[in-house]
Amino acid sequence: MSTNKGLADQMEKWLGVIPGIGTYRKRENLRETDHNLREYISAQLQELKSALEKAILDLSWQKKLDRLPKINAAVSQLQKLADSVKFANYGYTGIFDLQKIRQDELKRIYEFDLNLVEDVKRMQTLMEELPKDDTGDKLLEKVNDLLTSLGALDKKIRQRNYLLSQYG
Repeated sequence: MSTNKGLADQMEKWLGVIPGIGTYRKRENLRETDHNLREYISAQLQELKSALEKAILDLSWQKKLDRLPKINAAVSQLQKLADSVKFANYGYTGIFDLQKIRQDELKRIYEFDLNLVEDVKRMQTLMEELPKDDTGDKLLEKVNDLLTSLGALDKKIRQRNYLLSQYG
């Protein structure tokens, strides 16, 4: 076991000596970070979707079917956005990619991504505010707020994709 660790340490030293390898590894780490951030956002959106699906089930059992179309619309929008984020283009190009994204452009993409995280947190707060017992139109009011937030998030994701297409 220690022989393998020693070999790995030696390989790290050798790679550190080769010019440009350190930069390459940093860039690839940025790609991985970008991917992980998008995976996190997508997973958070999936959790929100699951919570709404539970609300749909609860309302179905209570025979409050008139509220389901709005909630189903939010569920569909959440799935669309989760997929859109998960499968979005990388915010960072690799060292061997033909088209490059400059540092200031990359910073703008990362700011977009971090704002997306904040938007998802606000949606989680909205979900927590959904009434447990549906009294009157309060549930539909909160779902409408959520749909508005989802629309704004969709717009931001499309802006991110547009930026990437302009940079690339």
